Amino acid sequence: MTTSITTRAGKGSPLTHAEVDANFTNLQTTADAALPTAGGTLTGALTLPYVTLTHGTITAAQPTIDASVTWNNSGVTFTGWKFNVTDTASASGSLLADWQVGGASKFNVDKSGNIQIAGSYINLGGSTSSYPRVKASGNDVQVLTADDNDLTGFSAASVIVTGGGLASASLTRGSGVQLGSTNFVKWSSTTAYSGTGDVYLYRDAAANLAQRNGTNAQTFRVYGTYTDSSNYVRASLAATSTTVTLAAETAGTGADNIDVNINTAGSGVTYIGASGGNAMFKVAPVSTAIYFGELGVAWTVFIQRSGNRLSLAKDAKLTWTNTDGGADATQDTGLARNAAGVVEVNNGTVGTFSDIKVRNVLAAGGNGSYVQTPSMTVTNLPSAATAGAGARAFVTDATATTFLSTVAGGGSNKVPVVSDGTNWLIG
Repeated sequence: MTTSITTRAGKGSPLTHAEVDANFTNLQTTADAALPTAGGTLTGALTLPYVTLTHGTITAAQPTIDASVTWNNSGVTFTGWKFNVTDTASASGSLLADWQVGGASKFNVDKSGNIQIAGSYINLGGSTSSYPRVKASGNDVQVLTADDNDLTGFSAASVIVTGGGLASASLTRGSGVQLGSTNFVKWSSTTAYSGTGDVYLYRDAAANLAQRNGTNAQTFRVYGTYTDSSNYVRASLAATSTTVTLAAETAGTGADNIDVNINTAGSGVTYIGASGGNAMFKVAPVSTAIYFGELGVAWTVFIQRSGNRLSLAKDAKLTWTNTDGGADATQDTGLARNAAGVVEVNNGTVGTFSDIKVRNVLAAGGNGSYVQTPSMTVTNLPSAATAGAGARAFVTDATATTFLSTVAGGGSNKVPVVSDGTNWLIG
C-alpha cells in the first residue's frame, strides 16, 4: 500500500495548514489498513491475496518473519501461532500449511492433520544418551539411530518400544530383538496384524520358550521339504489336553515312507518315562541293549543283541491272556522262574502250576531218539512229597529191583523210580 505525504523539501516552500492536515489524514488511513501492532484484529473484506510478503533477494541471514514474545504467567496456557479454518466446504487435498522450495512442496499439513515431508527422515536431535522419541497416544516409540549415511560401528542403533514409562521391546543393532519378560510374540489369524491372535510364543521361565494359547491345542512343525500346503515332508510335535504326539507327516509329492530317528551322542542313553533308574524304557546304543522296567523300580526285561539274550528279573514272568488283543485281560497261562535252574508253567500266578501239553518229548528225534531221565543216588532224590505223586527219576544204587517196592540206597542196581506222594517206588 502507498501513502502520499507532502514535504517542505519536496514542495520548496513551507506547507499550508491544509497540506499538513492532509498528511495526517493520509497517515491515519494507511495505519488503519495495516496489520495491528498492539493486539488488534485485522478484519474486513480484503482483496486477494489478503497478506503477501515479498522479501526479495537477500545475501545475508534475514528472516522473512521474525517474531518474538515473552510469556510471563504460569497460570495461562499460551498459543504462539494459531490459524483456525472453518471448513464449510473444501477439496480433500486442502492444506493447512505448505512450505515449498523452488515451487515444490517440502512440508505440508493437510486439513485432517496428516503431515507429509519430502525428505527421507526426521532428525529429532538429541544424542545416544537422551533417546529422542516420537510419541503416540498412550504409548510411545523411541527411535535411536546413527547418521543415516553411516551406521557402521554404531552399536547403539535401535528402536525401543515403551509403554507406561517402561521399555518393553527393543530392536537393537548388535543385540537383535529383545522383549520384556512378560511380553510375547503373536501372529494374527488374518493378514492384518490387529486380527485375533492364534499363535503365541512366550517366556515361561529362565531358559524356557513356550508355544501356548490358553486351552487350545498346539502343534509345532519342522519341514524337510515344502512346496505348498499339499506337498511336504515334516515332523510334527503336537499337544492336546490328553495327548502328546511326535509324528512324521507327508502329503502330495512328499516321500511316502518317513523314518523317525532318536539318536544319542557317544555313550548317551535314550530314556522314556524319566531319566536314570526311574525310566520305563531305555535304549543303550553302545551295549546295543534295550531295557524295560516299571517307573521307580529296577529293570525287569533286558534284551541285548550282542549277547543274543532276553533276560528277565527273577520275579518277572511271561504270561498269556484269555482274549485276543487284550494284553491287560485276565492272565491264564504263564512261564516263571521257580528257583535257580527251575522254570515253572503256571496259570499266570507264580506257584499255581499248570500243564505242558506236547505231542512227543524227543531227545533228538527220529530213530534212535530217547527221553533221558537224570540219574542220581537214592540219597539225592528229593522227598516224594515234595516231588509229588507221579514224579519219576532214575537211581544208580538201589538194593533191590522188586517192582513197586520202596527203593533203598546203598546197592548197585540201576532202576527207575516213581513217587506216590509218600515214597519213591521201584518201577
